[in-house]
Order: sequence, then structure tokens, then C-alpha cells
Amino acid sequence: MTELPEPQETSTPDVPAGAPESPQEPPEAPDAPDTPDEGDEPVEAPEEPVSNGQPQAKSEKEIEKGLQALEKEAQRHAKRIGEIMEEDAQHLVRCELCQPLIPGFRWPQVPDDQRAAVMLAIGFEPKRQLQPDKRAHACPECAGEGLVDTGSKVQGQDALACIDCGGSGWVGPRRDAQVRALNSPMPMETVNGPPGEAPLDPDREAARAAAQAAGFMVIDTQVPAAT
Repeated sequence: MTELPEPQETSTPDVPAGAPESPQEPPEAPDAPDTPDEGDEPVEAPEEPVSNGQPQAKSEKEIEKGLQALEKEAQRHAKRIGEIMEEDAQHLVRCELCQPLIPGFRWPQVPDDQRAAVMLAIGFEPKRQLQPDKRAHACPECAGEGLVDTGSKVQGQDALACIDCGGSGWVGPRRDAQVRALNSPMPMETVNGPPGEAPLDPDREAARAAAQAAGFMVIDTQVPAAT
């Protein structure tokens, strides 16, 4: 059996300080671009849909898929709210402004600031902060509603205009002045024109219109009865 010769020790040359431990490998040359074979046909890039800046309309299948995803999310959201709030979630009500597939929840009592935001969202202008009239106030008989409950079960007779305020919902010196203006006799003046006609007084006509709008029956005592 032939024994393998033992390797001889070779002297290691001295390496100067700062020299790299191993020689740097030359950088690899970049691969040459593949060239198509003569028999290969060139592959055409897929045509991109031409867009004119308008969003592409979704197909019925895409719309149906989106609706199903929204329905699942609505169920998951409601379930998660119940898990977090536990028994308190029983007092929540669904938000009337939210769509069924994107529901929200609210407390039964709506704060004033939230109520104002809701009224603005549905198209109602915010109520102006006006100074109260010193010569008018809410009618105590109907609490400012203008209507009173008669107790009748007949449709149309269960709620009628308040007699004290004439259905306007307010009373006070301003109203008393309007009533006195309607009932005060007007002096007859001699004017050129057909007999029996009195000149129109702007204040009287304004008071007449206000009384009629409030529900009063206006009878002009200055007009002679027809014969």
C-alpha cells in the first residue's frame, strides 16, 4: 500500500500592513443582453386601455362583488360593536342618515351641536340668533304651538287653532295693537271716484293681511252691506 506523502510546509510571505488579506476579485462583467433567436417571434407588449381622463365604468359583476363585500363588512362592524360595548350596545339605534350597507350607530339622545349638524346636512338652514321681541311672547294657552288638542277623535278636529293667539303661537302688545287696528273705525274721506269706496290705508291693509294669515275672520265695518 502506497503511503501518501505528507504535505510540506511552505513559508508564508510577509504581508505589508494595511494590505488586504486576500486579493480583490475583478468585478464581473455584466451579462450581455439576450438576443432573440432567428426563429423566435417578437413578443408584443399588451395594449393598455386608452383613457380619456374619465373613470372607467364598472361592470355588473364588479358592482355585485362590491355590494357583497360591503354587506359582509356591515355585519362584521355591527358584531364588533356589540362585542366591545356588550350590554350598552342594546341602547344604540341605527343612524337614519347612513346607508344600509355602510351603517352607523348613535345614542337616542342627540346633542344640540350634533342636531344642528344633521339639520344642515339634510338641507335646513341654521336658525338665526335673533333678539327676543319685548312686545311678544309664546302663547301660554298652546305653548307656542299654535294648535291645541281638542280631545276629538274625528280626523281634522283633533287639533285646532288656538283661539287666544289665532293659531300664530304668540301673543302680547304687538298682537293687541294689530287687533285694535283692525277693529278701529276709519274716518270717511271725500274723494273723487265712485260712491261708497274709501281710500286704501297701507297700515290697515297690512293689519288685515296679518290677521287673515293668523286665522282670523276679518269683517270690514266700513263697507256697506250689499242690498
